[in-house]
Amino acid sequence: MIGFNAKDRQAIFGTWHSLGQPMLTRLVDTATDYTDSNGKKWGFLPKYGIIFDIENSMSGNFAFAGKGSGALNGFVDGFRFDKVKVDKANTIYDVEIKDSNRLIVACAVSNAGIALPRLPAMRSTLGIGQDTPFAFRLTVTSDLGAGDFVIFGRNKNKNSKQETPWDKEDYPLLTTWNGEQWGI
Repeated sequence: MIGFNAKDRQAIFGTWHSLGQPMLTRLVDTATDYTDSNGKKWGFLPKYGIIFDIENSMSGNFAFAGKGSGALNGFVDGFRFDKVKVDKANTIYDVEIKDSNRLIVACAVSNAGIALPRLPAMRSTLGIGQDTPFAFRLTVTSDLGAGDFVIFGRNKNKNSKQETPWDKEDYPLLTTWNGEQWGI
């Protein structure tokens, strides 16, 4: 175990137990930099427990990955989004999720939409194997002024060649709240 201690600050790395609870790392910072006229203690600048800067890999940039749950009394989220431009009528656009789970759809035409990402693409994005069960939150928002568009999952719609390219097992099946297939 390696430990660093200062007043109201502590960093411990290694295997150890705290009151019988096994731990690998503990980071604590409850120090304050300022006391105001009412006696309240606080700091001027934000505090960061861990900062990641992971980039430039062609096969995934994961700031953290592994098994286990996360329990936090605070905000956990990303803020990146991808914009999808739908500008051709009578077209279903395939989208890929590479950098964000938020899509802003700018649809300038009618009778068009996006198809939800395919299963192999999602597994690749998440860096998981074929047998790993998963759930993924995807937020799709329409840009201001966008025309009507549809979000497609697996369906029997025909393209201009009279084929049904979205009627495949690796497209998500849209269901109602009670598990029945939606849109039939």
